[in-house]
Amino acid sequence: PRSREVEVVALAKEIEEAEDRIRTAVESGVRLDEARKQFKYFELQRRKAK
Repeated sequence: PRSREVEVVALAKEIEEAEDRIRTAVESGVRLDEARKQFKYFELQRRKAK
């Protein structure tokens, strides 16, 4: 819904930034699972308590 537009865009940007950090880490030799863990990737995809 339009009422959540700002929230959704902010979360999308947060996920995109985490993906960029993960990509950089992997390119420098970090394993993908470790990079995701380091940058809390899966926590970003979960609904946060209000």
